[in-house]
Amino acid sequence: MAGVRGDLGSAWHYDVGGVYSTTLYRQQQTGRIDPTKVANALQVVDVNGTPTCVSAVNGTDPNCVPLDIFSTTGPSESAVNYLSYAEGGGVFRERYEQWVGNANVTGDLGDYGLKSPFSTKGINVAVGGEYRKNTYRSRPDAAYQAAFGSTPTTLSNEAADLYGEINVPLVSDKPFIRDLSVGAAIRGSKYSGIAKAQSTYKIDGSWRPVEDILFRASCNKATRAPSIYELSSNANTSYGTLDTNTLGDPCAGTSPVASREICASTGVTDAQYGSIAQCPDFLCTVRNGSEGLVTPEVAHTYTYGLVLTPRMLRGFSATADYYSIEIQNGIGYYRAIDFLQTCANTGYEFFCSQLKRNADGTLFSNAGSATGYINQGYSNLGRTNARGFNFSANYDTRLGNWARFSTSYTSTLQTAKGGDLGLPDTDYNVVGLFGPYAGQGYRSYQHNFRFTLSSPESAQTQGLISVNWRHNSGLKNSRLAGNPIFGEDDPTVPDEYKYLPAYDVFDLSGSVTISRALTLRVVVNNVLNRAAPVRPSPPLEAAERVNTSPSVYDALGRSISVGATVDF
Repeated sequence: MAGVRGDLGSAWHYDVGGVYSTTLYRQQQTGRIDPTKVANALQVVDVNGTPTCVSAVNGTDPNCVPLDIFSTTGPSESAVNYLSYAEGGGVFRERYEQWVGNANVTGDLGDYGLKSPFSTKGINVAVGGEYRKNTYRSRPDAAYQAAFGSTPTTLSNEAADLYGEINVPLVSDKPFIRDLSVGAAIRGSKYSGIAKAQSTYKIDGSWRPVEDILFRASCNKATRAPSIYELSSNANTSYGTLDTNTLGDPCAGTSPVASREICASTGVTDAQYGSIAQCPDFLCTVRNGSEGLVTPEVAHTYTYGLVLTPRMLRGFSATADYYSIEIQNGIGYYRAIDFLQTCANTGYEFFCSQLKRNADGTLFSNAGSATGYINQGYSNLGRTNARGFNFSANYDTRLGNWARFSTSYTSTLQTAKGGDLGLPDTDYNVVGLFGPYAGQGYRSYQHNFRFTLSSPESAQTQGLISVNWRHNSGLKNSRLAGNPIFGEDDPTVPDEYKYLPAYDVFDLSGSVTISRALTLRVVVNNVLNRAAPVRPSPPLEAAERVNTSPSVYDALGRSISVGATVDF
């Protein structure tokens, strides 16, 4: 990193800089076993008194060694060697490099008398440019290539931006117009590999009628090209299997879960329906690296809000903002289970086309195969949106000469989170839901409300005690929403697992400064030891490995930490 900044006279300032960074990644597989070989090793028949793999008898895998899972001594060494990938699966190396250079100039045109006749403040401008280059290299060794079908890849992309911004104070210090200003910005971007230049713009404004209140609004259009990571994830093809706890191929078995019509859209013939072999252990093959080019996404954002700072209530401030975000042609990571479940639920061609069946209709294969897998990776698909309100409030006051009291409140009220699948009649909203398409859940309301009592600054011994109330509203499983995209309710799952109740937790913290050299601290999270709500993994949400959401709930219950700071 290097840069230089300075002044060009009294009105203009410049800033020029550059950054180079590189990230190295090395992944070594150890003890990995091939699930296809496990399936072969468990299919055993008696040949003249000798346990023999069916695949060895019919010649599909002459090297197969039977796996005795009931032996108290464990599997034989030859069976373990057969099941294991060569060299444990090999080594995979990646390297990311980035070069960034930029130059910016800002100026206050008020120094030249350029300002609104109704304002005492000058017009401010900024112009600049930036260049970025990203490079990605992957180098799997021979063992990794043989095990997972990955191949060496080199990718790079470049971007060049030119941008400008202006802020114009229109009116200041007038009756009912303490301050009125507007701003605008524009950016033009050229991405390598994308023929058409992309544009971004922003328009915002604020009005303060009196000192106590400020109204603000903005709208902007933003364009995002796929990152080098997203491009590399698609270009760097590898093979694996679905996560555990999935339901396998919905078109397999003598009584398929999916209808004949839906299975036909995945390539199943009438003759194959009801006779396709299920994936080994329900773990169908997955091809990492979505097929097709990922193109830029475009977002439109609108915000409206106000800020309150009433002089009649010293120490109090509050904000309220509405936001609306809509992304067209959104770039998203689509798991194989997303394609599989949405295809089984709806039969939509785009999702069903991601299932690449073998000639016999099966969805499992060896690494590197041209068929027998489900795609997985980054792709453009439809429209996504998010709408809601953000609130905050703060209050700080003295309680005589013996203490200070302060409180802070932040919350989000979400009204929409969803979009469509790029097809007619596929709108969905996952607010208040968890499960398919909602993941760990999108809560309609959540807040943090903190109360703090502290000693005044003049006190010889400084101390404070603080209580925080965390609240998350309840959720229900998305399959109860009645939208076919999410799938139908499973009556075999108990109702108590289909709902997550509202979750309230109180945290307590305190500190005391005994002397200039010693401060003691204690923090107790989840004072009342509120248990995290439990939900099962599948069939409510495949590919989830936990029975709660540890990013939201305190999975470990109450936690206590004690610390001290000693200054010498």
